[in-house]
Amino acid sequence: MPTFSCSAILFDLDGVLVDSTEAVDREWREWAARKGVDGDAIMAIAHGVRTVEVIRRVAPHLDAEAEAAAIESHEAGDQHGVVVMPGAAELLRSIPEGRWGVVTSGTRPLASNRLRYCGLPVPKVLVTSDDVTNGKPHPEPYLRGAEWLGFAPAECLAIEDAPAGIQAARATGMKVIGMASTYDGQKLADADAVVERLELIQVTSNAQGRLTVEVPFPANFPSELAAEALVHSGEAAWRPQLALASVKWLGANGFAVLGTELWLPAGGTIQSLPYFQNVNRKDGEDWGSFVARATTETIDYLIAFAGKFGREGDVYVNVTWVDEFEFQNLRPA
Repeated sequence: MPTFSCSAILFDLDGVLVDSTEAVDREWREWAARKGVDGDAIMAIAHGVRTVEVIRRVAPHLDAEAEAAAIESHEAGDQHGVVVMPGAAELLRSIPEGRWGVVTSGTRPLASNRLRYCGLPVPKVLVTSDDVTNGKPHPEPYLRGAEWLGFAPAECLAIEDAPAGIQAARATGMKVIGMASTYDGQKLADADAVVERLELIQVTSNAQGRLTVEVPFPANFPSELAAEALVHSGEAAWRPQLALASVKWLGANGFAVLGTELWLPAGGTIQSLPYFQNVNRKDGEDWGSFVARATTETIDYLIAFAGKFGREGDVYVNVTWVDEFEFQNLRPA
């Protein structure tokens, strides 16, 4: 499971903290109909990009600044269909004050209104289209965000839903978590990790304010399995039958199970039982073969200890897994 260490977190707004897909689509398509522009062409590029830059691309014959000002003024007062992303409020509450901000392609009035409408705090660091000369995918917005937070860009983590935002953040040296809310996860491949839902991200901090950000589960991981997992120290464990289901899902989706051990929660602590298994990749073994073998060996291991599970009572099965990208980072070629 990917784990990031950072000093601060910068969030994109639309598609990350709030779901404004309905409002954005409605606003652009109404404008397109009035101006005789192809609405589908607009929506193909609009997410994560400043309004003025979208207009310059799809309607270069228009006064982009004037059109953008009119769109954004109307949009700031129309929040119909805008909803908070599940887990957003809880995630923001878990981050110490002054250690997070928002970097958005919208205007300050629009961003502030959306945050308030969704019951989210307006951060002290709020970088909008009003604050930069160049919008995403240019790195300027994220460079400004890091500067205002008081940290080097490499000390910040970005959470983004759009390829343009991922490109902007990575250009500054930031690590990026992609959120597959607006785009399919495959289109967010340049991110360091991808999640389907914001509520899957967990943030903890130490006494010095250093943040540890964990992405416990892959995108599209079954919600019923995620809900039943015991997440501890960057790993996840399940009751035996759910562990079997989880291992099968991981293998079917290209993840290799590297390690398995038995846990016995007792008195609020985790006791590791003397039953564990490690799977190593063989020299020259292609990724698909490694994933299939790791899955089979892990399932055989779990079945072999089925009787032991029953005797231990509240035993959990701890599972550690990686995708190919993470594996290369763990074991450089």
